[in-house]
Amino acid sequence: MSEKSTDRVIRAMTQDGQFRVIAVTLGDTAAEAAVRQKAPDDLVKRLAELMCAGVLLRETVQPTNRVQVIFKDSLGHRLVTDSLPEGSNRSIVDPGKETAAVSEEGIYQVAYTLRNGELHQGIVAVADDIDVSRAVMRYLQDSEQITAFVKISTQESCASSRAVGGFVVQVTPEVTREGLEAMTSHLETYTGMPGWLAGEHHPALLIDELLRDHEYTILADSDLRFGCTCSQERMLIGLSTLPKSEIGEILAEGEGIELDCNACGQKYQVSTDELATLLLPTSDPKTPPN
Repeated sequence: MSEKSTDRVIRAMTQDGQFRVIAVTLGDTAAEAAVRQKAPDDLVKRLAELMCAGVLLRETVQPTNRVQVIFKDSLGHRLVTDSLPEGSNRSIVDPGKETAAVSEEGIYQVAYTLRNGELHQGIVAVADDIDVSRAVMRYLQDSEQITAFVKISTQESCASSRAVGGFVVQVTPEVTREGLEAMTSHLETYTGMPGWLAGEHHPALLIDELLRDHEYTILADSDLRFGCTCSQERMLIGLSTLPKSEIGEILAEGEGIELDCNACGQKYQVSTDELATLLLPTSDPKTPPN
């Protein structure tokens, strides 16, 4: 078990079909995202939990698509996380401005593309002090009509590095009254998250604890990592949306420009030749893939 990546997600199903379980650990990935974003200490924990929520939501409702989760609090902080189906994850942190207007509540927003190409967006209004677990449970119930138990937790340690993980126990239509009552009682009294996070915190161990009274089958076991979708091509596509007059002004200076990805910090050099191609007549503007 220790030979595999620390950060991973596992899906399992009880053999009686009553419960579907997803468990994830994401500490190294979230720590890397926080470093890349130079996240303030007071937002690191929230960012780690939000990234964990992104993976759990993707695996629950859209395992083959990218799922984006956005959190905005009443003070103007804005956190964005992307969870991609091949296992990479990234984030953007906007700490806001001290002079930002204060609102009465914050929001969690979940977005992904449906099979017909339409964009799905679900929004949950929350108080700032609500934990991520309850926000995810409310979103699943209200926007996806999925009844589930959700828990996301972090191991309290130094601000820049902490273990983070969580689970979704989804109730299926096959659940019996007795089965639901027993699982509800078990999860309401379950106190094993701190010990799990302090130990090896492998998702398989968590699933074994959650389904201790059930025979179950592992459906999928995938590694997770920090990763970004940026590229030279995407940067050029972004530049192509500028007015041609602005591109011409940049080109007139006789030098290329350097662009930074706002998610991972990767720097891209755009030459004058590449800038010049953006002034050529084109048909419909290209749209970057998801």
